[in-house]
Amino acid sequence: MSFESPKKKGPTPGSEEYKELKEKLNKEGFEGDEDGGAALFIGTKEETEKARVLAETEGRAENLEIYIRMHKQVIPKEELEQIEGIKHFRELTKGKAEIQDLGNKIVFVYYKDGNGDLAHVEIDTRKIAKVNGNMTINLEALGFNPCNVGYLFSSPLQRQTAEGVWLEVRRRRAEKNREEKKKGFNL
Repeated sequence: MSFESPKKKGPTPGSEEYKELKEKLNKEGFEGDEDGGAALFIGTKEETEKARVLAETEGRAENLEIYIRMHKQVIPKEELEQIEGIKHFRELTKGKAEIQDLGNKIVFVYYKDGNGDLAHVEIDTRKIAKVNGNMTINLEALGFNPCNVGYLFSSPLQRQTAEGVWLEVRRRRAEKNREEKKKGFNL
């Protein structure tokens, strides 16, 4: 006797829907109570390890470097190709960063990472054990090279903030996901 599993369609790996579902499960994927419960993490070995550490530490870190590694989000350079100003971004050195200090111990950092991708991290300094003084100085000590907001994607005709580019790529991903869903729906 053979067992056939039902063929259910789920989100396509790599799609925005898949990424959102994976993120939701990795944040909320706990079963049972805190003492006897279990956690479910989905993704590559690296992604599941990162999710496990975030869950176990409640997003807290010993220092700024560890915090950034735990919370870093990336938009691959390939996804940035349709954005105006990308030529300027490609020419930048790694570590070039737009830093937005929002007060209340929250700092947004958008930067070019070592792979040439656009990276983003929202730093909550209350969750870092060892962080002193000015956040820009702390980031410079890690190799970040601060620039004016709007510099990463500036062009002679237009200044665009890295945050704006980040939001535009997310909007395009959502649009693409909606189009994929429409294709799969038959009346």
